[in-house]
Amino acid sequence: MDTTDSQLHVEIGQGSTPNPEQTLPSQRVEDLQAEIERLRAQIRSATEAPQPLPVPLPTFYGSTGVPRSSNNHYNGIPATTEAAAQDVPPIVPHVKELPPPGTFSQPSTGRPLALAILNEPYPGNIHIPNLPEYNGTTDPEDHLSSFEILMPLIGASDATMCKIFPATLGGDARRWYSQLRNGIINNFTEFSTLFRCKFYAQKRQAVSINQLMNTKQREGEALKAYYARYNTLAIGVTSLSVEVIVNTLTRGTTNSLLRASLIKKPPRSMFELQERVMKYIDLEEALQDSSYVVPKRRRDSPPPNRLWFACSIYT
Repeated sequence: MDTTDSQLHVEIGQGSTPNPEQTLPSQRVEDLQAEIERLRAQIRSATEAPQPLPVPLPTFYGSTGVPRSSNNHYNGIPATTEAAAQDVPPIVPHVKELPPPGTFSQPSTGRPLALAILNEPYPGNIHIPNLPEYNGTTDPEDHLSSFEILMPLIGASDATMCKIFPATLGGDARRWYSQLRNGIINNFTEFSTLFRCKFYAQKRQAVSINQLMNTKQREGEALKAYYARYNTLAIGVTSLSVEVIVNTLTRGTTNSLLRASLIKKPPRSMFELQERVMKYIDLEEALQDSSYVVPKRRRDSPPPNRLWFACSIYT
């Protein structure tokens, strides 16, 4: 150690005033620590605050259509242009505010069956038969009666009948069903009642006995054609007895042989009446046939009474 170093060491050790340049590093450290704490506070506040949506920048082409270079700025355009783009506020599309959950309006039609019917499990062993489709132009009773007769044969329950019946509707009838209020049908009785009321105008009207009595055989009309027209009308009469049919046929027919037979010996059943009328229809057609040959009678025998002869054979 030389003389200069020893003197400096002695002066510092004796408590002499230190050089200001020797205390500068410690103050610098404190300033740096304060700066670090300030930066940490800024970072902490920045992470806790909500961040705006970043503006998406084009990956290859900028807004001017110039290709982007590898140094992350446009060719020939300063990098400050991209930096300025970061300050542009984000473009947020206008979204209509949705109503709170559970407030959406549900359609009031389209599901007429009640929840109790819909929740009942459908039996897997039931085979749905091919039923004719009802479109609302014919008698609803015909379609409904066919359906009600067939369903018990396949073991369908009341709820199952409610589920199958809409599949037999078409045209106007299907549109009517789809417009019914939700949950209005609780059983098949209610379903059939609504069905009858809707298509009541298409129901075949019942025929009265007076209409049947006014059905007369027209001039020149064959007995076969008259009887077919009479039967078509008589089907619509409810609770029609054999006596009423015999009485109306006697008044309505122009065939004198049939009228005399019905008066002489009235039939006691529908089967007997049918057989009697068919015999006289065959007789009328045979007499009108040109190939029919009348048998010759003997000269000594009197001419037969045609009315008595016909009645004796066909009664």
